[in-house]
Amino acid sequence: MSSELMRKTAAVLDVLADTLDADEQQRAQQQYAERRQLAQNISEKYAEVTGEDLSLDAIEKIASSDQDLVSVFTKLAARAPSTEAPEGMGASSDINDDHKPVSSHTKFQNNREKLAAVEDADQRFLDWVNS
Repeated sequence: MSSELMRKTAAVLDVLADTLDADEQQRAQQQYAERRQLAQNISEKYAEVTGEDLSLDAIEKIASSDQDLVSVFTKLAARAPSTEAPEGMGASSDINDDHKPVSSHTKFQNNREKLAAVEDADQRFLDWVNS
């Protein structure tokens, strides 16, 4: 009787383990699908800002990263500057001032060193994602 009880207990434990594994696998697939969608959104924002598409390998690498890292990328993508120049807020309050204020976006575009630094940072990021 003791060995029969052990066999039944083992069978119940095997079924329980299979059920837990199936649940865990389903949860992992759902989390991957959510991260994959976020990675696709990041890719779209990257293409919007830079005009270049991320490779499928890069998207997969982001999607396979843990949730914290994907959240960091999502926040960075949300803060990425738009391609439109900001509109001026109006004329200077100084009546002797004849020029219009220059937006920081225009100053940034005119500064080639900063643009080169941004391109270098983008390239390092892409190299890291593709590695």
